[in-house]
Amino acid sequence: MTNETENKRIYNIMDISNGLGIAFGNLFGIYFFGGLVLASQVGLSLMNLVDVETIVNTYTFLKILFPFVLIQSILMYFANKSYVIDLTEGTFTFPKADMENSIFEALIMAPYWNSMFKRTIHGSEIENMYIDTKRIKNNNGTKTLYTLNLVGTFGSSNLTFSNRQKRDEVRNAINSLNKKINGKSIDKKVAEFN
Repeated sequence: MTNETENKRIYNIMDISNGLGIAFGNLFGIYFFGGLVLASQVGLSLMNLVDVETIVNTYTFLKILFPFVLIQSILMYFANKSYVIDLTEGTFTFPKADMENSIFEALIMAPYWNSMFKRTIHGSEIENMYIDTKRIKNNNGTKTLYTLNLVGTFGSSNLTFSNRQKRDEVRNAINSLNKKINGKSIDKKVAEFN
């Protein structure tokens, strides 16, 4: 979707499925793990290894944690549901979650915490971009991953999309941004399904 007001061109590309998937994945993942902990405590209590008070404390903790996890999941949804390319300002805003760059970032799970935020860079910082599509087979069938990889003076970012259409809309908008700023295309087409 493109908004045009007073000669200002902004591409606001929504990927609602991606945002919802990340948000619900976070909510489900944390409470699934909490449920496993609670279930294991109940099992251990049957063997008199855990007392009832510990189980009640764990259950209370999970209830207290719920509003915080819900807020975190909502932040993840809003950070991951859209990509904004502003041709007038020359900026690109996208989800911040990405690979860690140090052992410290891996230990503190930086990509997980960063998935609640967005990042804005100037279009001149993007030097190269290419698409990647992979099919992953598992017991439930085949899942297709659609990604757009950006590289430049800002570092690099691997953006994941729910479908090919959304990825290609963002790719086209970034290419338009780069043509406006640098006067050249940076779109690198690579073979899909590597």
